[in-house]
Amino acid sequence: RLGVLVNDLLDMEKLVSGKMEFNDEDFDLYQSAAQSIEANTNYASALGVEYRLLGEPREIIARGDNERVMQVFANLLSNAAKFSPKGEYVDIQLSELDRFIKVSVIDKGPGIPLEFRDRIFTKFAQADGSNTRKQGGTGLGLNIAKSFVEKMGGEVGFESEVGRGSVFWFSLPKAEQSS
Repeated sequence: RLGVLVNDLLDMEKLVSGKMEFNDEDFDLYQSAAQSIEANTNYASALGVEYRLLGEPREIIARGDNERVMQVFANLLSNAAKFSPKGEYVDIQLSELDRFIKVSVIDKGPGIPLEFRDRIFTKFAQADGSNTRKQGGTGLGLNIAKSFVEKMGGEVGFESEVGRGSVFWFSLPKAEQSS
């Protein structure tokens, strides 16, 4: 946990100081999703949760920094697993829009309390700030994920229904099509 906190704080410092570098490259977002699921499966399994990548495997080329996208996936997947009941699935879905690709991470957790929703992407934000909360974390992951995605020209958001779960999503620009 200390290592995660230190890495999150270092990422925040680099973001704030403008010293974090971002690659601008074309990469297969579907492949990145599959690799992220594989990299985070042990964490989900320890919580009794499974990840499912919906849809047929296919090449979906996005523009951005694949390494940073993997960090965004790690954050969203671990949060979804952390808040999902044992025996449930976390579904990952990719949708091609006009100029963007949207990635949705869908859980069946408790949902986000109404009074917390406007602070969800702020630094150190945690819905349960008590010392006895069940879920660990720094409260920096969603803020970092949002910053990363926005630096790559995308957007981040969520929909949630208390008692039914949440969908956290991000979008990235499609790679330029060469003619």
